[in-house]
Amino acid sequence: MRMGLFFRRLAQAALEYMVVVGIALLVLTPIALEGMQSVDEFKKDMNVLKAHDALAQVADAAKIVYFQGPPSTMTIRVIYPDKIVLSNASGTEAYFRIDTGGATTDIVEFFDFNVTGNISGGAGERTIYIEALPNAVNITRTG
Repeated sequence: MRMGLFFRRLAQAALEYMVVVGIALLVLTPIALEGMQSVDEFKKDMNVLKAHDALAQVADAAKIVYFQGPPSTMTIRVIYPDKIVLSNASGTEAYFRIDTGGATTDIVEFFDFNVTGNISGGAGERTIYIEALPNAVNITRTG
């Protein structure tokens, strides 16, 4: 008789434990989902910030070379972020188009002078060669 009572109490404790764990999981699931969404948004924001920083470095170097005039040149190392869809340097602007998951964001730098060249490339560290020409600045990704 005493053994039956022991097992009944043990089963009741196990059931109570499962109920508590189930309620805890129900409470924690939305918190975990919100955390994962926040991490995804943070990654997207970081890509945009990295692209802005990379393009700002290129623009600063181009301005320095332009004001020094021909035959001034400069080589810089820039870290390109993930998900660059399009990049260009022509006219009086240079820009990156970033995929932000279902939409795109353009990061643009404007110049008071003409720029030409190719700044395309995938994610990672890139070498950018910048050269002052008589009427423009040539910006070329070399590595």
